[in-house]
Amino acid sequence: MSQYKVRNWSQYNESLKKRGSLSLWISEDAIKKWQPPKDPNFIGAPQQYSDDAILCMMALKVVYNMPYRQLVRFLVTSQKVMA
Repeated sequence: MSQYKVRNWSQYNESLKKRGSLSLWISEDAIKKWQPPKDPNFIGAPQQYSDDAILCMMALKVVYNMPYRQLVRFLVTSQKVMA
């Protein structure tokens, strides 16, 4: 059996994030609670997530037994869809 050494860790990490794919239908009310308030003073600041968004992501992680990399990828793609 052949063994491969990972040489490009950033590319490997991205491929692990893309490994799982899951789509959900989220109600408009949940999306409104999900989005943090837009404050012009925090442009360029790190993204802050609502408590509802964090609870939802942790529930998905437990229910689907998702590793954190897949959970992060799901969150990133869900932001693009909701934006």
